[in-house]
Amino acid sequence: MEIENQNNQPTLNKTNNNNNNDINKVQLNNKVSIKKAPKVISSNNSNKKVVGLKSNKKSIKSKNIIVNKNDISQNKLEKINESNEINNGNNDSNNEIKKLKEELKVVKEKNNLLSNENTKLKKTIEEKDSEIKKLKKQNNSLQKDNDKIKLENKNLTANNKKLEKEKNESNGTIIKITKANPFILYESPTLVGLENIGGKCFINSTLQCLSQTKDLTKYFLNKKNEDRIINNNIASKNKNDSQLAPVYLELIQKLWKINGEKKYSPNKFNETLYNISSIFQNAKAVGPKDLVVFILEQLHKELKKVNNNDNSNNSEVINQYDELSALNYFINDLKNNSSVISDIFFGVNETNTICLNCKNIYNQQGLNSPICYGFGTFYFLSFPLEEIKNMKLSKCFNQSTYFNVLSLNDCFYYNQKSEYFTGENQNFCNVCKLYYDSNFYSKIYVSPNVLILILDRGIENISDIKIFFTETIDISQFVIKNNTPQLIYNLYGVVSEVNQSGPSQHFIASCKNPIDNKWYKYDDAVVTPISDVQREVIGFGDPYILFYQKNN
Repeated sequence: MEIENQNNQPTLNKTNNNNNNDINKVQLNNKVSIKKAPKVISSNNSNKKVVGLKSNKKSIKSKNIIVNKNDISQNKLEKINESNEINNGNNDSNNEIKKLKEELKVVKEKNNLLSNENTKLKKTIEEKDSEIKKLKKQNNSLQKDNDKIKLENKNLTANNKKLEKEKNESNGTIIKITKANPFILYESPTLVGLENIGGKCFINSTLQCLSQTKDLTKYFLNKKNEDRIINNNIASKNKNDSQLAPVYLELIQKLWKINGEKKYSPNKFNETLYNISSIFQNAKAVGPKDLVVFILEQLHKELKKVNNNDNSNNSEVINQYDELSALNYFINDLKNNSSVISDIFFGVNETNTICLNCKNIYNQQGLNSPICYGFGTFYFLSFPLEEIKNMKLSKCFNQSTYFNVLSLNDCFYYNQKSEYFTGENQNFCNVCKLYYDSNFYSKIYVSPNVLILILDRGIENISDIKIFFTETIDISQFVIKNNTPQLIYNLYGVVSEVNQSGPSQHFIASCKNPIDNKWYKYDDAVVTPISDVQREVIGFGDPYILFYQKNN
């Protein structure tokens, strides 16, 4: 429509111009014909009349012609008027078309806005759908967890009923499992002393502290573990190999028996201990520190779960690893030989020697590489008090009696000190192919759940060095891999020597009971409570071994 109107518009204008010219011509002719019209002359002469008639005929004829011309002009005028009306109509149409175009433009803009909003709404709907799917997935997961919790609660309720029934049927060890605390607990503390057989107080005191190690005692009082320990013992009898775990199991059952005897003779345990290592028959040759190390090593050996993985190329593989890979390899190796002892008492230390010439690191096994790290386990830390005292004295000129008092921080600082090897003590470096000065250091990489600190007083068991310790310690500054601002340990057991008349030593145990959280003194067969005042004023005597439990 737009194209046709634009093409016809010039033609219409041209027609208007031609019509206007025709109007002007008609008006001019009308003027001429009026001027030239003959006049009628009256006369008596007949000839003159004839002449007048002829002239009248001519004038009439000319008038007819003029009239015809006027009719034609009138028709043209009408056509011109019609064409003008058409032009006016076309102009109105053009205006309407312009308005329609403007309206169409506005409609298009609105459509674009609506389309953009529609796109945004679609995107929002998709995002909401995605969130709904995630929420549904989370809800399903929570529902599954809820079902598991319901099932566990159901099982716990059934176990409680069963245990309550067993409690009514016998006076054996009481095990209580609750929803709030689904671990093995005991309704009341069992305070059973150990009879002293042949001056073996160091054995009794050490066993009492191990007995108060909650996780270890839980393990031995678990029925499934009991069957496994007994079965291992049956299998080992064919090899004529004495087993310490079964007699330790029997000892723990006696110490934690409700309504049982107030004292128990560890004769069976001691005989088995002597069969495995006769050195413990001589109380003068060994002490609590030797016994606790031996018991943990022996129980770990008997209870560990060994996976038959081929680690024959251990040194060659580690030699090429970086720190993280070496640690992962070490952890996997530890898992393959894990036990309840390693789970509770084992920590990880990093021990390396650095060649001061090439700066290469090689561990204590002699492996050498620029990226070789040595990791090992420890289940106790031994602090030689005499050496720590001398180190402290060397750093100060005022050698007063103050230096006979050491703190645990002094001990930990000594434990992480580096040793310098020079002169005759130089180490051979496989990279340099020569003997060079070196530095050796050992640091705690990961701390254990239960930390055993042995305060080594030497062969003569010197007691003039006093050790200052608290019931709560923070060792975060002494541990390499520690992601918490504090690494808190709480004291729960102390093996100490107490003053008495006579040349022989006498050891006792001071333990915090895991059931009522109260302190008790275990002096062989006699068990007595320790008040807060006694702990603060008298203390625990001269400590030889400290047992700390990691907080949470």
